[in-house]
Amino acid sequence: MIKQGKQFHLLVLTAVLLAVVVIGCPAEENDVLIREVKLAASPEFIHEPEGLNSLEETYNFQFDLIYEMAIGLTHEALRSGDVDAAIGYATDGKIEEIGLIKLEDDQNAFPARNPAPVIRSEVLEIYPEIEPLLEQVAPLLDNITMTHLNYLVDIEEKKPADVAKEWLLDNELIAESAPEPYAVAPVKVSSKEFPEQHILRHITLLVLENAGVPVVDMEQIAGTDNIRSALLIGTIDLYWEYTGVAWNTIYDQEDVITDPELVYDLISDKDIEHDLVWLDYAPLNKTYTVMMIREQAEALEIVTISDLADWVRQVQAGDF
Repeated sequence: MIKQGKQFHLLVLTAVLLAVVVIGCPAEENDVLIREVKLAASPEFIHEPEGLNSLEETYNFQFDLIYEMAIGLTHEALRSGDVDAAIGYATDGKIEEIGLIKLEDDQNAFPARNPAPVIRSEVLEIYPEIEPLLEQVAPLLDNITMTHLNYLVDIEEKKPADVAKEWLLDNELIAESAPEPYAVAPVKVSSKEFPEQHILRHITLLVLENAGVPVVDMEQIAGTDNIRSALLIGTIDLYWEYTGVAWNTIYDQEDVITDPELVYDLISDKDIEHDLVWLDYAPLNKTYTVMMIREQAEALEIVTISDLADWVRQVQAGDF
């Protein structure tokens, strides 16, 4: 990506060792060193309207350099001190591992992306108890909880099924053993391909199974379009989708909606015509987040993205 006339290309040597090659003329010995504020961000964040464009327009500032890399590496670039800030998702397990601070999006640049179970209406008619069962679960899934569950899977490498079961038992949402299912037509539960979705899938399977609802684990289906298609044609019956992802990806809307209730209402209303029902969404918001090393943020008294924008502008003006 080009920033201020310089082009940079990131070479990923390993998952944790990064090298950046500057394409251009070498600096002269007498050149004055200028402090440049650097950001590590994923290609999705850089190119999606609800990502970099929304951040810069909402807060009216720009980073000097942006290093484009896989989102799993942005945390490592921050840990190694190669950048001042990095983009991740608000429930990334690495946030807990590294001890990063998430800056408050105080002017609402990023979309609401709350997960909710989406189920085929004909299946909900057969098993209406699914709704109250999952309504007990959703309110307990906030950002802190999900970040920790992701940490257990991503960093400590525990199995999603074990993490889901332990969490459900701790919250007294299931018993140690499940009863025999009371019907023969199983509910086909699936998820997308990343750990957080695996955890949500196993939470769903365990809760339904514990209530006697017959289930079958359809495992993962990669990609929003693919799993959506599987739901529409009845290959699967239920999975957790993110409201903002449905709005921007499934319905191809470019406007950024930061109000979780509004985007939920819009999506759930649209999906009625597809015979899909959105159950209650969880408070966790898997949206973009701007991260910093805690010590640096505290030293600079940066708590919000507005604070970060003010600091960047001061550095660029030579006042810091």
